[in-house]
Amino acid sequence: MTHLLVHLVEELELCGPVHTRWMYPIERYFKTLKGFVQNKVRPEGSMTKGYALEEALGLCTKYVQDFMAIRRQVWDDKEDPNMFDEVLE
Repeated sequence: MTHLLVHLVEELELCGPVHTRWMYPIERYFKTLKGFVQNKVRPEGSMTKGYALEEALGLCTKYVQDFMAIRRQVWDDKEDPNMFDEVLE
């Protein structure tokens, strides 16, 4: 076992600390990307579409958090049914 320590020290000098070359976070992210696959013939397209959707939803969520609901509108049958519940400022 002492011979193993010699190689571990050499590897540390060559590669640096373990956290800089640890693959666990990347493997976890690949698992997330594999969850986006819907078409097994072309998985890259599904992964790209899922990633883009996730990024867009994250951006929209951050954007809408800056707004504040100032009042509720009362529904009227005579008004346009496409009106929103809240007015954002």
